[in-house]
Amino acid sequence: MIWWWRTRALTAVTVAFAGSLAAAIVLGGEVLPLPSLAGALLVPIVFALLLPLVPIVILWHGIDRSGGDLDATAVRLVAARDLGAAATIVLVTAILVGVTSTTGSWQLGPGYLRNLIGFLGLAQLVAPIIGTRLAALAPVGAVIVSALFGTGHGGLVHWWAWPVADTHSTLAFAEAALLLGIGSAVTVWRFNRSGPARLGRWRVAR
Repeated sequence: MIWWWRTRALTAVTVAFAGSLAAAIVLGGEVLPLPSLAGALLVPIVFALLLPLVPIVILWHGIDRSGGDLDATAVRLVAARDLGAAATIVLVTAILVGVTSTTGSWQLGPGYLRNLIGFLGLAQLVAPIIGTRLAALAPVGAVIVSALFGTGHGGLVHWWAWPVADTHSTLAFAEAALLLGIGSAVTVWRFNRSGPARLGRWRVAR
C-alpha cells in the first residue's frame, strides 16, 4: 500500500485535488479569457471549469512515473487501486457538489464535476492509444479546441464543446458522463482481455 501510494505520487494528487476544489469554490467564478476563432476574439471561461485539469494531470503523471518492475509483481492489485483512486476523486466531488448544490453555496459545482468526469473519461479513453504520459494532454486539448472552435457570438456554445458549456447544461453533463462510461468500459475491457493492466497503461506479465 505504501509503495503504491508513493509511486503514484498520491500525496501530490490529494493536495492538487483538494487545492483545485478549494480554488473552485472560492475563486471559481473568476473568468479566464481564451481565444476563439469561431466568432469572438476572446471567450470568458470560468475557472471552475478549468481547475479539474489540475488533479487529472497530476494523477496521470503519478500513474506514468512508476517503474515496470513494480507493476510486474502485482499488476492486478495495482490496477484495482488505480481505478479506486480515480473513483474516489469522482465520488468525493459528487458528494461535495450534491451537498453544496442543496444548500446553494456553490452554484458552479455541477460544472466542476462535469469537467472532472469528462476529463477523466477522455484520458482513460485515449491512454491506450497515445500512452499515459500524453493522456493528460487530451483534456487540455479538449478545452483549447472547444474554446477556439466551439464558441461564437452572444455566448453561443456548440453542442460538442462540453468543457466550456454552461455549468448547468444537461447535454454537456450527459456528454461528459458518456465519456467517463466509455473510458471506464475500455479500461475494464482491456484489462479483462489482455490480462494485468493499469488505469492508463496495459502490460502483460511474462
